[in-house]
Amino acid sequence: PFGVRWISDGFALKLARWFDLILPISRCIAEDFNFKPSKVLVFNGGLTRQSRDLLNVNPSNRLPYAVFAGALEKYNGVEQLISIWPTLKANFVLHIFGKGACEEMVKNAEKMCKNIVYHGFSSEEDVAKWQASATLNFCLRYSLNINARYFFPSKFFNVLAAPGAVVVNRFDGFPLELEKFCFIVDDDLKNLQEKIDSIDLHMNNNLKCRRDWLRANAEWRIPLRKALKFSSDKGVGL
Repeated sequence: PFGVRWISDGFALKLARWFDLILPISRCIAEDFNFKPSKVLVFNGGLTRQSRDLLNVNPSNRLPYAVFAGALEKYNGVEQLISIWPTLKANFVLHIFGKGACEEMVKNAEKMCKNIVYHGFSSEEDVAKWQASATLNFCLRYSLNINARYFFPSKFFNVLAAPGAVVVNRFDGFPLELEKFCFIVDDDLKNLQEKIDSIDLHMNNNLKCRRDWLRANAEWRIPLRKALKFSSDKGVGL
């Protein structure tokens, strides 16, 4: 029940202030709940088994299609994407994976546009096979029905690891150091065609750098090592 969850979350936040080290997924969480900066280590998330597998995919196997994979909810931008896709000049097929409140909307879009294909809910392994060969992989996030400041897109590292172009909006908490590796679209996606037109010119020049960054910064051992060092420096146990 919502009331029980609200009490539980409130208690957890109060208890967290007594911890020696807090690892939130966004700076906003630390600021909004007044965690001491000296106790905070922000870690947006990292490579999963699926994204590690995608890191090793040969980039020469890309095919001319796009993939959107995630919850079919307004906060993931699927409504904006299927609205604008039929207007694009690029003859790309958009493959959509997932389920959620916008599912019927996606099914209707598939009927109306030959360049939209809905696969329904699929396993992570199946989705990764499609992402591995896609020319474009989408990761969008909006503050619609959620406070996006507190939620980091769980699929972001998968699309970064895959060979295709990473198409994102500048969602809350977007890591600025990754901007150079992504094709950033406006929230209304009105410049999506322009971004797609520029992708062929930049497809290969940042993939190695992008993957090197992930290996150096997105491994879970990194915050664990920092936590152990913090513990050692402060003389406290974990």
